[in-house]
Amino acid sequence: MKTIVKSLASMLLLLSTQLAFAVPTSLEGLGLVSQWRDAENTLNDIPNDPWGISDNVFADSVGIYVEFANGIVGSATYVGLDASDWNQCCAFIATPDTMTGAFTNADLHGLNHSSLPMAWGQLSIISPFSNNFDLDYNNQNGSNFRASATGWDYVDIGLYSSAAAVPAPASLFLIGLGLLGLGARKRLG
Repeated sequence: MKTIVKSLASMLLLLSTQLAFAVPTSLEGLGLVSQWRDAENTLNDIPNDPWGISDNVFADSVGIYVEFANGIVGSATYVGLDASDWNQCCAFIATPDTMTGAFTNADLHGLNHSSLPMAWGQLSIISPFSNNFDLDYNNQNGSNFRASATGWDYVDIGLYSSAAAVPAPASLFLIGLGLLGLGARKRLG
């Protein structure tokens, strides 16, 4: 019984950490590599290495999802990358495979873990807060996305990669819980 309770507690903890942020756990078939909340009233919110191993294994597909406190949402994915596209900045890398919401004209020109994790040629995300949206370790108006104005409060950001596993659907989690419950019932009954 103790093992069942521990297993159930572990699954609930995993589920609660997945619900802690507004970003999806996968994007267009890409797994979530990192997620963070960039808050206007704090500095250096961006993770140290937001791409994890993606740049080491030269992931061939990447994506980004953003959701601002005011409800502005957007995403973009890029497929067909190769080793030469990683750890560079400021030269054309790829056009988006998909774009939603706030992302327009999102030609990627930076993909790096040590300078600009993700940068675009002329991306003016549809937002009153940034006229040059790039993920940047340097802080600008409290942001790590080059905010050109204040008043944005926070933005939830998720980076995705073909090097990250895509989680099983929640329905499989619920089926697992049900089977776990049946097993416990048989042992007790």
